Amino acid sequence: MAQAQKKEAEQPAKELVVIEDLNAKEVFTTEKGVESLIAKVKAQTVPKLDPSTEEGMEERRTLAAQIARTKTAVFNMGKDYVAELKQVTKAIDKQKRTWWDVIEEHQHEVRKPLTDYEQAEEARKSQHLQAVQWMRESVNFDYITDSAGIEERLAKLKEVGARDFEEFADQANTVLENSTGRLGEMLAESIKQEQEAAELERLRAEKAERDEQDRIAKIKEQAKEEARAELEAEQQASFEEVNETPPAEPTPEPADAPKTTTPAAPAADTEKEHRRTVNQAVVNALVDECMLSESAAKAVTTAIIKGEIPNVNISYERQQ
Repeated sequence: MAQAQKKEAEQPAKELVVIEDLNAKEVFTTEKGVESLIAKVKAQTVPKLDPSTEEGMEERRTLAAQIARTKTAVFNMGKDYVAELKQVTKAIDKQKRTWWDVIEEHQHEVRKPLTDYEQAEEARKSQHLQAVQWMRESVNFDYITDSAGIEERLAKLKEVGARDFEEFADQANTVLENSTGRLGEMLAESIKQEQEAAELERLRAEKAERDEQDRIAKIKEQAKEEARAELEAEQQASFEEVNETPPAEPTPEPADAPKTTTPAAPAADTEKEHRRTVNQAVVNALVDECMLSESAAKAVTTAIIKGEIPNVNISYERQQ
């Protein structure tokens, strides 16, 4: 008996189950497939000999080796099965992609007329709504404008508002009316401001012109005053000079003229004062009777005294 056990223990370790007889799918995918195999291995590896004996120890060594070999063999079988599944999965994925791409393309081809129509409708509606939005915002200027700019915006608004808005016509007409009214108010206000500015500029220009004319007139008046003062000074000097000059010799009287007795000549100073008085009397008469200025009257008197006015002279004879 002992010899038989020793002979069995000396046999080479081998799998406890025949791998070729196993179905990997059944082992790893069916319910309790692995648990059933585990139970079978455990049942085949129950030690029979006393572990304290040499034979018992050898038996356990052999059983452990068989368990290890079987463990590795079943595990590798699972790995191979997983590898096969991965190849299947890759093939399935490839076919899935083919299926998806081809059928999706077919789907697009079938739906294309509807898609084209929907896109055209979306574009049509978008154009209408964009036009309505532009009309709504047309009253806003992001720059300083004048009446010409507002009139240009009104013309553009009229042009945009003339399009056929189809189902958006009511909305578009309301926006068009509101924007037109607001731009009209802005135009009237702008024209008013421009007219006021133009009037203010005109008044400023007129004032500047008047100020310039006044300045020139003052310069001319000042020049006239200076010339007049200079002339008057000259006339006064001439008048003073003739007052100091003795009168010209009287024209000889004809031989048959009656003889008159000439009084004795007064002293020089008295005669000079007499001439001054006579000359001033002439000046006063010219001023009063001829409406001449005093300066002009002095100039005329001086010219008479100097004999510059023909057939006119001043008599200095004293009244008897």
